[in-house]
Amino acid sequence: AGGTLDDRVAARLASLLWLSVPDARLREYALGRKLTDPSVVASEVKRMLEDPKGLRFIDSFGKDWLSLNQLDQIASTGVLTPELKSRMKEETVRFLREVLLKRPLKELLTANYSFMNRQLASHYGVSGPSGDDFVRTDLPSSSYRRGILSHASILTITFKGNSETRPVHRGNYLLNRFLCDGPKGMIPANTTPDESQIPANATFKEILAFHSKNPTCAGCHQTLDPAGLAFDHFDGIGKYRTVYPARYRGVMVDTSESLYDQSFRSSFDLMDILGQQDKFYDCVSGYAYAYLMRAPESTDDKCAVKKISTQVKNQNQGFADIVGQMVANEFFLTESK
Repeated sequence: AGGTLDDRVAARLASLLWLSVPDARLREYALGRKLTDPSVVASEVKRMLEDPKGLRFIDSFGKDWLSLNQLDQIASTGVLTPELKSRMKEETVRFLREVLLKRPLKELLTANYSFMNRQLASHYGVSGPSGDDFVRTDLPSSSYRRGILSHASILTITFKGNSETRPVHRGNYLLNRFLCDGPKGMIPANTTPDESQIPANATFKEILAFHSKNPTCAGCHQTLDPAGLAFDHFDGIGKYRTVYPARYRGVMVDTSESLYDQSFRSSFDLMDILGQQDKFYDCVSGYAYAYLMRAPESTDDKCAVKKISTQVKNQNQGFADIVGQMVANEFFLTESK
């Protein structure tokens, strides 16, 4: 690209944060050679994210990071109507706008509120909204919902298929998108266990444990299974349930497990555990880096990214702080040369 380094920084900022072109302020700062000063760049990032056009970045990043458009690819049914799917996605988009722009990063997992209208509140069994407009709604602890991973949009796209339960799919999504700690590579061949050895009256947790006995499978399933099982109180469209249907009819859902050497009773408790993990802050920071730099996290930049994620955790900062520090960092400004 042509122009000075400041011109190129201005163009990248506008393209990434506004999906647009530089405004008069950015052009003025570029002309005055101010956009190679990290403090000025950090201030500009704050201004740009507070501008209504900053929502374009949040929406684009969120859909890319969480694969929200997969919801459109799931076949509609008499219950999962196109309208309901649209409401599910709208909740998550509005929640991301609130949390990523204004709140501590941990609230992605632990927020006791969300955004919904009457239809979605009814789907959740939550009182409050009375019309078609989306409003911020407190989530009672009795709803077992907390944070983005209890959104119907996420619970639906991670269910996949006609099975009654999908802990491996859900666990894989959580570990890869929020902790960057999921299985790497292809599933080993010839690892399907002989299910004829499973007792007919086995509970679902006992079946999962049987599958994990294969030494080839155990390494992955030790984290996949508990991470996904935590959400088994929610069915394939994100409705709360206490018993399994069909094959496991009448069996109470039991989501008590342990992950990272900490026990939990349900996804509600698990969110506190995950919100304290360095892995969570490192992972979200890594996704932010990949989006901003249009490339995976490089070896040379890992230390700088780790420093940013550690500060965000220790100071209870938010996603906007991650973005501001990254864009003002040498690796971003140098890449603009």
